[in-house]
Amino acid sequence: MFNDEGVAAAGPITGENFVPWSDRLRDVEEMVDLPELRNQVATARERARVLRQEYKTDRKKPDWAVVQLQVMKPLLEVRDRNRR
Repeated sequence: MFNDEGVAAAGPITGENFVPWSDRLRDVEEMVDLPELRNQVATARERARVLRQEYKTDRKKPDWAVVQLQVMKPLLEVRDRNRR
């Protein structure tokens, strides 16, 4: 992801907006009726928290393939299933 100047933009895991982003995911979690989907959001949020913690403590940049697979993909699946 890049900003208007072509510089890599920080997302919630590496940027300053992790807490509000995580709070919004928690809100989504509370609104989802199906336990399976609720758990999927909770698991994605927890995985993002671990990745964020690794980034903050070890300055370990996230493996974006892992972010895609373990955070974004489950959240997109919940979104798509919830639209039905």
